[in-house]
Amino acid sequence: MAPEDPRRRANRSLIRGLLLMTLGSFAFGWALVPLYSVFCRLAGLGNAEAKAVQSVATEAPDLNRVVATRPRTAASSSARTRGRCGSTPASSTTRTSTPAT
Repeated sequence: MAPEDPRRRANRSLIRGLLLMTLGSFAFGWALVPLYSVFCRLAGLGNAEAKAVQSVATEAPDLNRVVATRPRTAASSSARTRGRCGSTPASSTTRTSTPAT
Protein backbone atom coordinates (compact mmCIF):
# COMPACT_ATOMS: atom_id res chain seq x y z
CA MET A 1 0.00 0.00 0.00
CA ALA A 2 1.28 3.42 -0.95
CA PRO A 3 1.57 6.11 1.71
CA GLU A 4 -1.25 8.65 1.67
CA ASP A 5 -0.56 12.16 0.43
CA PRO A 6 -0.40 14.62 3.41
CA ARG A 7 -2.45 17.16 1.47
CA ARG A 8 -5.23 14.63 0.91
CA ARG A 9 -5.19 13.71 4.60
CA ALA A 10 -5.44 17.40 5.56
CA ASN A 11 -8.39 17.85 3.19
CA ARG A 12 -10.20 14.86 4.70
CA SER A 13 -9.59 16.19 8.17
CA LEU A 14 -10.92 19.61 7.15
CA ILE A 15 -14.05 18.11 5.57
CA ARG A 16 -14.68 15.98 8.66
CA GLY A 17 -14.35 19.03 10.90
CA LEU A 18 -16.65 21.13 8.71
CA LEU A 19 -19.28 18.38 8.61
CA LEU A 20 -19.16 17.99 12.39
CA MET A 21 -19.51 21.74 12.83
CA THR A 22 -22.47 21.83 10.42
CA LEU A 23 -24.22 18.95 12.16
CA GLY A 24 -23.53 20.47 15.57
CA SER A 25 -24.95 23.83 14.48
CA PHE A 26 -28.07 22.18 13.10
CA ALA A 27 -28.55 20.14 16.30
CA PHE A 28 -28.08 23.26 18.45
CA GLY A 29 -30.63 25.19 16.36
CA TRP A 30 -33.05 22.27 16.60
CA ALA A 31 -32.71 22.11 20.40
CA LEU A 32 -32.81 25.87 20.90
CA VAL A 33 -36.62 26.22 21.04
CA PRO A 34 -37.14 23.71 23.88
CA LEU A 35 -34.09 25.07 25.70
CA TYR A 36 -35.46 28.61 25.41
CA SER A 37 -38.82 27.46 26.82
CA VAL A 38 -37.09 25.81 29.79
CA PHE A 39 -34.95 28.91 30.39
CA CYS A 40 -38.00 31.21 30.31
CA ARG A 41 -39.92 28.96 32.70
CA LEU A 42 -36.98 28.84 35.14
CA ALA A 43 -36.34 32.59 34.92
CA GLY A 44 -40.03 33.47 35.18
CA LEU A 45 -40.09 35.30 31.85
CA GLY A 46 -43.11 35.31 29.56
CA ASN A 47 -45.60 34.12 32.16
CA ALA A 48 -48.36 32.51 30.08
CA GLU A 49 -50.85 32.50 32.96
CA ALA A 50 -50.56 36.26 33.40
CA LYS A 51 -50.92 36.80 29.65
CA ALA A 52 -54.05 34.63 29.54
CA VAL A 53 -55.96 37.12 31.74
CA GLN A 54 -57.89 39.59 29.62
CA SER A 55 -56.69 43.14 30.14
CA VAL A 56 -59.05 46.07 30.48
CA ALA A 57 -58.28 49.37 28.78
CA THR A 58 -58.37 52.30 31.19
CA GLU A 59 -57.95 55.03 28.58
CA ALA A 60 -60.49 56.34 26.10
CA PRO A 61 -60.09 58.66 23.12
CA ASP A 62 -60.70 62.35 23.82
CA LEU A 63 -63.60 63.25 21.54
CA ASN A 64 -63.28 66.97 22.28
CA ARG A 65 -59.69 67.21 21.06
CA VAL A 66 -59.16 69.41 18.03
CA VAL A 67 -56.01 69.21 15.92
CA ALA A 68 -55.02 72.03 13.56
CA THR A 69 -53.37 70.93 10.33
CA ARG A 70 -51.95 72.62 7.25
CA PRO A 71 -52.19 70.86 3.92
CA ARG A 72 -48.84 70.25 2.31
CA THR A 73 -48.92 70.91 -1.41
CA ALA A 74 -46.23 70.83 -4.03
CA ALA A 75 -46.26 74.64 -4.29
CA SER A 76 -45.94 75.23 -0.54
CA SER A 77 -43.08 72.74 -0.08
CA SER A 78 -41.08 73.76 -3.14
CA ALA A 79 -37.99 75.82 -2.39
CA ARG A 80 -38.39 77.90 -5.56
CA THR A 81 -41.92 79.16 -4.85
CA ARG A 82 -41.65 79.56 -1.09
CA GLY A 83 -42.10 83.18 -0.08
CA ARG A 84 -42.80 84.60 -3.57
CA CYS A 85 -46.49 85.24 -3.05
CA GLY A 86 -46.03 86.57 0.45
CA SER A 87 -48.76 84.37 1.89
CA THR A 88 -48.65 81.42 4.21
CA PRO A 89 -50.32 78.11 3.36
CA ALA A 90 -53.98 77.81 4.26
CA SER A 91 -54.80 76.38 7.67
CA SER A 92 -57.65 74.06 8.54
CA THR A 93 -59.00 72.50 11.68
CA THR A 94 -59.83 68.81 11.85
CA ARG A 95 -61.50 66.79 14.57
CA THR A 96 -59.72 63.59 15.50
CA SER A 97 -63.04 61.75 15.84
CA THR A 98 -66.71 62.58 15.77
CA PRO A 99 -68.75 62.27 18.95
CA ALA A 100 -71.35 59.52 19.00
CA THR A 101 -74.91 60.79 18.67
